[in-house]
This record gives sequence, C-alpha cells and structure tokens, in this order.
Amino acid sequence: MIKVRWTGAAGIEFVTDQGVILIDPYLSRLGKFQVLFQKVVADTSVIDRYLDNLPSKFLSVIVGHTHLDHALDVPYLAQHSDCKILGSKSLDSLFNMHGLKDRVSVCNGNELLELSDNISVTMIPSVHGKVILGRVPFPGEIDPNEKLPMKGCGYCHGDVFIPKIKIDDTIFMHLGSANFIESQLDGHTCDVLFMCVPGWKRKTGYTSSLIDLVQPKIVVPFHFDDFSRSIPKTGKTPILPFQDMSGFVSEIKKYAPKVKIVFPKINSGMENDLF
Repeated sequence: MIKVRWTGAAGIEFVTDQGVILIDPYLSRLGKFQVLFQKVVADTSVIDRYLDNLPSKFLSVIVGHTHLDHALDVPYLAQHSDCKILGSKSLDSLFNMHGLKDRVSVCNGNELLELSDNISVTMIPSVHGKVILGRVPFPGEIDPNEKLPMKGCGYCHGDVFIPKIKIDDTIFMHLGSANFIESQLDGHTCDVLFMCVPGWKRKTGYTSSLIDLVQPKIVVPFHFDDFSRSIPKTGKTPILPFQDMSGFVSEIKKYAPKVKIVFPKINSGMENDLF
C-alpha cells in the first residue's frame, strides 16, 4: 500500500505499510517579508497540526537540499520522531545548531540506503536550478558557526540531491529543483517523476533530455505553488507567477506523448492517478 500526497512547495508525503516518508517537507509557508528581511523560525503550530493528523509513525525524512523551503521545518519534525534523517553536510550543520547532533545520515551521493525490507533510497548528486534572474539562489554550504535563528539567506543549498525511492516495485524520483547532471542519471529510471517547474526554461533539455534519460511513465509537476502564502480554505493552490505551465506541459507532450501528466493539488492524495 502506498499513498502519495503533495504537501506544498517541494514536499511529498508517502504513507506506506512501514511508516511515513517525507521529502523536503515545508509546512510553515512563511511570508515574503519575513523571509527577505527577518530572521526565520518554523511555524510550530502549523507543524503540530500536521503531526496531530499523521496516519502512522515516521520512517524517514529526506532532504534534497537545504534551502529554507526544503529544510526549515525538518529539525522540529525530527524532535518528534527517532526516524532516519537523510541529507547533506549542510543539513547536519543545521541539525547541530538545533542541538540535534548525529541525527543526520550524511549522504555523499549514489549510496543505496535501505529504509526497510521493501523500501530503499538512492541520493543522486545534482545541481540547483537558476531560478532567480538566471542565477542559483543562496549557493554554498550552511555556515556551521552561524547562530539560530538565521535569515533566509543563511539557508544555503549545500549539496543537492535527487532522491530516488523504491517502494515495493514502484520507483519514484524527486527533482526538488529544475536542474540535473546528465552523467549522474545514467542507469537510473523511474515510474513516477516529480518535476520542479520554476526555472524549467533555464535548463536546456530539462523536459526532453530528462524524460529520455529516466523514462518515467508518469510525470507530476510540482513546486509551482506560491509557498509564501497560506493554503486557502478552498484548497485552491496559490500559483507562482511567470511559470508558463502550459508551455511546460506542451514540451512534455511534444517529446513524450505517451507519458501521463498528473497535476497534484496540495494535501490531496494522488495514488488513484499514479497506480
């Protein structure tokens, strides 16, 4: 049994018989002014509401890179579970700042990590997309000597990974940023490909080459929501401007007409569309 849900930004939740796996959970959705001009802290009231409705225990939390909208909430989530935390040296530095020493399994890339008898993860080395004026935002490592709370710019991306998760016989790949290293994807294929939309035009071959390399049956566009805004009670996803979503879809249909495209809604299950 696998239930899959988009939690907003780059967050994906897998509910399995072994427990819950989260990738890049960002529930706080802090406002633009706070992120740009103030020191940031996780909105623990929002995270607590999520935890209150958690259908099972955590099996793992996986972080593809350590920008604010991928890593801010993870230390607080980790305080409520003894689950396995997978990520980079920068994530380890962030956890150390929170007093959570030795909680992160630091990944170098391409290790096969067994989470349970039927679930494994490979962290494929990658690079971040050029999403702001043709540039990569906040590059480099989180400063291990920094003090909390930090400003948003302190959440540098660190090593960037594409988590590849195999659950039973289904393989998922998670691109939390619109970029990849072609040579690192040699030999990797998947059934379901989560594709970050923002910045997709800045990477040559993002749609055509990527899909040709990993051969997905299903593409799930995501991370296109305006995560500086709360999710409305209507459930309608607030969309980031200037994404050219129709162009993104047209490119996929042009190069891979047989690939199924599933547009998710935040906090709505996708499993009926994926399996």
